[in-house]
Order: sequence, then C-alpha cells, then structure tokens
Amino acid sequence: MVSSRRLAREWALKILYQADVGKMPVDEALTAALERLRREFVQRASQVANGSLIEEYFVDAITGYLAASVPHYTAPVEAALRGCFAQIFDASDFWAGLQVTFTFSRNSYEALWQTPNGSDALDLPSDRAALPPTARLSDGLTTADRTRLADFLAWAQQGLPDAGMRAFANEARRGRPQGAKMRETHEYVVQRWKGFTASMSERWPRAGAAVEKHACDWLRVAAFAHELVKGVEEHGAELDAMLRSVEIGWALDRQVSVDRNVLRMAAFELSHLPAIPASVTINEAVELAKKYSTAESGKFVNGILGAIAARMPERFAPVGPGGAELLPEAPIAGPDAELDEQTGDETPWVECSTLP
Repeated sequence: MVSSRRLAREWALKILYQADVGKMPVDEALTAALERLRREFVQRASQVANGSLIEEYFVDAITGYLAASVPHYTAPVEAALRGCFAQIFDASDFWAGLQVTFTFSRNSYEALWQTPNGSDALDLPSDRAALPPTARLSDGLTTADRTRLADFLAWAQQGLPDAGMRAFANEARRGRPQGAKMRETHEYVVQRWKGFTASMSERWPRAGAAVEKHACDWLRVAAFAHELVKGVEEHGAELDAMLRSVEIGWALDRQVSVDRNVLRMAAFELSHLPAIPASVTINEAVELAKKYSTAESGKFVNGILGAIAARMPERFAPVGPGGAELLPEAPIAGPDAELDEQTGDETPWVECSTLP
C-alpha cells in the first residue's frame, strides 16, 4: 500500500524529470502522465471486477469525463462528488425496467446488438440529475464547482447507460456461440440481456462502490500531482533561488536531475503548502531521493531541506484553523509509479541510468 500523496509525489517527479531531462513542455508531460495514471486506475478496477466489465467501463467513462476537473479538485468537491455517486448508483431499478429491442442485419451482425432503431438514447431517470444536498449546501464549493458537478450529473444520465451497454455488448461477445446463425445469435443476445438486467440490482451498487473508490483515489493523486507540477513551474525562479541560498559546493544545474527536482518539489511544499508539516515534506523527499536517485542522495536532500526549513520555524508549529484544507491521505493498493516505466504510448519517455 502507498499513500495517495506519496504516489502523487512520485508521478509529479516523473513529470518534472521528463520536462527537465527530456526537454518536454511541462503541460505536455503533465497531460500525458495524468492520462497514463488514469488508465492505471481503470486497470485496477478491472482487476477486482471478477470477470465483470461493468466496473472497468464505468471507471473509464467517469474518470475520462472528470479529467478536466483535476485542477479544481478539493476536499469539498470530493464530498459533493461522493454524494453524486451515491445518487447515481441508487438507480438499480432503472436497468430492471429497461426495454431494449435487439435488431440484427448483415451490417450489425458483428456488433451483436443495437438499441432500438440503432439510435435511441438510454437515459437515467431525470431525478438523478439534481445536485445532492452535499453539493447544494456546502459552503466550500464555488459557483464554478457546482456548475461542473451539475454538468457531470447531466452527462451521467446518458454516459453511464452507454458505458453499461458497451460492457454488456463485450460480455456477450466473449461468450458468443461460434458458427451460430443470425437467429441463434439473436436468441443468445436476448437471453444474455435478460440475465444482465436481472443481475444489475446487485452489480449496479457494486459498480458504484468501485467507481467511488477508484475515481476518488485517482482524482486525489492526480490533483496533488498537478498542484506540485504547476507549483514548481510557476514558482521555479523563487524555488531555485531558495535552493541556491544553501551552500552545497556546486551549481544547482550540475546536480543529478532527480535530486534537483525532488528538492524543487519539497521547496514548493515548504514555502506554499503550510498545511503539510515540514517534517512530512522532508521525510517524503528523502524517501523519493533514496528510491530513485543515488545511494547518497537521501542524506544530500535531507541536509539541504533541513537548512531551508531551519529558516522557517513557523513551519514546525501546528497548523491553525486558517490552514488550507487538504484532501485527506488515502491508502492506494497497487505498484508504485516507476520513473523509467515503458509503455506503448507514442510519447517518448526519457530513461536515465541512475534510475531503477
């Protein structure tokens, strides 16, 4: 298990490393990495679904829609979003009463199914589109936050039934009788649909639990990683000046790239995120340096950050009521992010011999 903020720091380091060593624009590296991170959480949903595609398809659809909300994700938004999930996934009776006519032609034969006339939209009941009390009454939400939540609920009315039908189609395709004629295929699909809708009273709430878990975990990690990366980018000159003020014997640009970016992230946390205790920031930075850099990097990072923090005695005092409200830590199951991870993405990722 790894905490949501530690995983976010690892992904933020990955992004800053690519921008520093690979000379990739920060926004490009950020967008590519957050999409990779999103797909990782979709994959996690599929791994716990016990052969069902519903959880995977719903997490994919919802996180894909919510990706644009990452920079605006806060603790009040998360509370309101959980209320939206509870409202959406309290509609298992929708599937039980859903009437769908399956029609086949030679052109649609491989698709296995079509909604009536091939175009009729399937929509959740309209009462699912109203903002829940957690969104209407929260003092921590801005007008823009409420607008984004309302837009999400409006999208979910049709977006989730569409995702559910895609999941059904692919589940049905997996078990399709080989060599079956069109009539036999039609009968098979109709029977699969009856079983699908009959099981949705159980599967729909379970899918809702998976969506809430994996979507909120992903948003926590992505939002904090985004905050770190954009913070280092926007305050880069200030952070580098802070680091150069500590006498270390060589220029900042001659340091190992991983160390340099770990220090920049930690300096941003120390100077701009007072709700995070300085001791936590320093410990996390030391662990990152030990994991991804040289054998001596932990001590090196600890010494520099300790010197900087010594100039900020207020950072070791308890945070009062005026401190920023942070998203709480959450344990995230699964492998840690690797800086030299290779995938089939078109975006090239720079490798460094100092990284594991």
